[in-house]
Amino acid sequence: QRKAWGVRPMDPGITNPRVYLETTLAVRRLKVMQEDQAIAEIREVRRRISEECDHDPRKLITYYKELQLRHQERMLRPEESKEEKRKY
Repeated sequence: QRKAWGVRPMDPGITNPRVYLETTLAVRRLKVMQEDQAIAEIREVRRRISEECDHDPRKLITYYKELQLRHQERMLRPEESKEEKRKY
């Protein structure tokens, strides 16, 4: 079977190419909708935080710095060098 670049082979359970295409497109649309919903929720939270800080950049920076201090255990750290790891 010849494969076209960027096209996945058809599922053996689906014999009609049109059904395969419609199914594939529906799955892709659903995935995009889910991603869009997650992004919309993130933007809503950011909007509320900005509103609480009166949309003032200085207040926002202070808010996020305090948040970082409160949740230091969640912050990602750059990897230690090999020499620093040997000390422990």
